[in-house]
Amino acid sequence: NAWETNSRIVHITGNSPHGPFQKRKVVFPAFCHEPSVVRGPGGEWVMLFSSYRYNATGLDAVLCKSCKGGVTPEISDRCPYQLGIPKNLHHRFQQMMSTAPSPFGPWSSPIEIPQLSAGWDWNTDLTINADGSAVALIRGGTTVYASNYSDPSTWKINGDLLSSSSLLLQHKGWDGASVEDPYIWQQNGVYHALAHAFLPFYGVHAYAPIPPASFDWALYPLNWTVTGIAYDNLVNFTDGSQHAYARRERPHLVWGPSGNILALSNGVQFDGQLRSHYKDGVFTLVQPVKSFKTNRGA
Repeated sequence: NAWETNSRIVHITGNSPHGPFQKRKVVFPAFCHEPSVVRGPGGEWVMLFSSYRYNATGLDAVLCKSCKGGVTPEISDRCPYQLGIPKNLHHRFQQMMSTAPSPFGPWSSPIEIPQLSAGWDWNTDLTINADGSAVALIRGGTTVYASNYSDPSTWKINGDLLSSSSLLLQHKGWDGASVEDPYIWQQNGVYHALAHAFLPFYGVHAYAPIPPASFDWALYPLNWTVTGIAYDNLVNFTDGSQHAYARRERPHLVWGPSGNILALSNGVQFDGQLRSHYKDGVFTLVQPVKSFKTNRGA
């Protein structure tokens, strides 16, 4: 359970959404977490992610040095903060943005969106419109709008003139679902989103019509309608087996070159034995999706 110290952003590639995959390089080192990558209006690649920059001495003191292959081992002096001891091992989550001409980089020096930096991770995901404006979702289903995605000063909470991150949790989210890990896209004049719901512990879908150009994002809220469960924790495999995962979070869609949805990816936890030896590790699950052509961005 060393994610809050050891998380880093890694670029991998594969010949298909189902692999096999090859690790290319570490794009941003620890601590960096929950990257969301979309295309910008000029074809650029835009990444949002949470980050915290320890100094070299501080990072060396907190890193779990016995993690291997994404697995946190048994408690040892080489992983001192594995169970959150001391309990003050918690840092600020800075909301960062970087751009690149290609998924292979080079990625620009990250800049901070301070309105979304807080003492917790917002799970921010965004979609960018053709005019360079952006709509984002954060933990709880709160909507954030930027009139210019590349200018951090334009990022505002939808439906309220306040911009303090300490007040974000007080703003309207989705009715009927308590959510985190949102994923947003556009289709036929509608914003769509998937998110991990707490009750039930599955994935849910919601939508909101894209408002007209005259819409005042600071004054009026974007009203999301939750349609219900999009997927549950039970997965059927091609060999006839199935498994009910303890947790199935972090939904993302895998897109084809013609704008069609190919697959759903999630971070899954196999058996739910939290903080037990080799029992709380997670991995990425990719499941094919039957779909029709749509758009990730504008």
